[in-house]
Amino acid sequence: MQTTTFIDVSDICGRDVEKNCLINKLLYESSEQNLQIISLVGMGGIGKTTLAQYVYNNGDVKSNFNIRIWVCVSDPFDELMIAKAIIQSLENSSTPIVGDLQFLLQRIHDSIAGNKFLLILDDVWNEDYNKWEPFYNCLKNGLHGSKILITTRKESVTRIMKSIDIINVKELSYEKNWELFRRLALSERPAHECEKLEEIGREIVKKCKGLPLATKTIGSLLQFKRSRDEWQRVLHSEMWKLEEIEKGLLSPLMLSYNDLPSSIRKCFSYCAIFSKDHCIEKDKLIKLWMAQGYLGLEKDTKLETIGEEYFHHLATRSFFQEFSKYEDVVANYNKESYKMHDIVHDFALFLSNGECLAVEVNIGDNDPFINSSNKNVRHLILKVNEGVPFPKSICSIKSLRSLIIFYHDNRDNALFGGQNLCELTCLRSLMFHGFGVKEIPKEIKNLIHLRYLYLGLQSIAELPESLCELYNLHTLDINLCYDIVELPEGIGKLVNLRRLINDGCPSLLYIPKGIEKLTGLQTLSEFVISSEGDNDSKACSLEGLKF
Repeated sequence: MQTTTFIDVSDICGRDVEKNCLINKLLYESSEQNLQIISLVGMGGIGKTTLAQYVYNNGDVKSNFNIRIWVCVSDPFDELMIAKAIIQSLENSSTPIVGDLQFLLQRIHDSIAGNKFLLILDDVWNEDYNKWEPFYNCLKNGLHGSKILITTRKESVTRIMKSIDIINVKELSYEKNWELFRRLALSERPAHECEKLEEIGREIVKKCKGLPLATKTIGSLLQFKRSRDEWQRVLHSEMWKLEEIEKGLLSPLMLSYNDLPSSIRKCFSYCAIFSKDHCIEKDKLIKLWMAQGYLGLEKDTKLETIGEEYFHHLATRSFFQEFSKYEDVVANYNKESYKMHDIVHDFALFLSNGECLAVEVNIGDNDPFINSSNKNVRHLILKVNEGVPFPKSICSIKSLRSLIIFYHDNRDNALFGGQNLCELTCLRSLMFHGFGVKEIPKEIKNLIHLRYLYLGLQSIAELPESLCELYNLHTLDINLCYDIVELPEGIGKLVNLRRLINDGCPSLLYIPKGIEKLTGLQTLSEFVISSEGDNDSKACSLEGLKF
């Protein structure tokens, strides 16, 4: 959709910090001679264009520049179209403009000579410097103090355009979002009707999570709905099930999604497996992608690097937010985590088409997998709260590829009563969090497709030899398993193992000899040298690592 410069600035809610920062950057004249490029970066619908429209119409900005130019760039980056739009604005003409790119750029170069200009390039996606460089060289002919302002969803664009002044546009505060919603949905109603609907409206605004586009889309829809029942339906619906909302939100998010390389789209939709507001560790997410085969062939020695690149693609396109980093130098522990905006999470869930599911089971809840419609689920997070029996009927979902369990039960080995989860023979990833499993059954060998097994913080003393039949396993994580004494002697059978993560296993007596057969092993967190003569025949020596 083409954007324009026209806006009623009185309708803009909040953004005082960003507005003041941006105006100061536009008015400030550096002693450096380089043409300054300022960037507004943020996810689709966050309000970048609105900010650009505001400064374009600001009185101080108007008086500071001889010429102001607005171009909606969008995707693809059409050099001829952009050049023609700049010329039409410079010459205030609607006459058709013809000529090749060289001719058009020369015309721009001559027109801006002796003028101090502001060029706003709205919605830039281009990551090809060769397309941008001719414009940049041409535009350097303006007077000192000329500025270019770009809006983009992609941090990579700012680097391509050599912008060092970057303003990251974040979510609106709740109160400003409510003010925006109230103007749209309640301003034309009698007081008694507003009073009846305000409580529901405030709950709806919370669902928008500070995204102005969502607030405007839903607020505009609700201004025509008069009853509490209609408002309640919107509050309790999945946004993508309401056609009016889908049209407003789906398009801008789909633009960002379609801009992703096809190989990364599946990685994005996979993120819907996590519940809203879940803090996701980057390293574990990459391992999960790897286990599903999203990063290429299993023999590729650079899968982790590919995973980092995929994650970076998603992060720079504002699909992730609230980054945090924790580092413990003593424990050699480094964790980077992130969250997804609720609307983005809903979008990922929409794209997953029922393959991703997060389920929480509380006391008194029915077993969620008995007579359920979850037969198409491939990736599941299951949270079973304390005091709730583990839902053994989960084994009816034979198609599961990922299973992440949050469960705590003080009963001995409550999880593995019988063969339970070992019946899910399609699993590629199996992760246990927050409970005390004391024994892994020998039936685990049935999970022949398993590639990622996470057993961190469990009360396991040993692993069964049958685990060594999981020849597809690429990651075995027993981090902080304080009670584990031995690893299986047949560990050398795990020919595809790339990572053995065994930090914080103080009871581990030795590393078995078979480890030297694992020629693809890239990570061994701690190598334990046997201190007891009885284990010498089983233990790998330090010299054995050279293999």
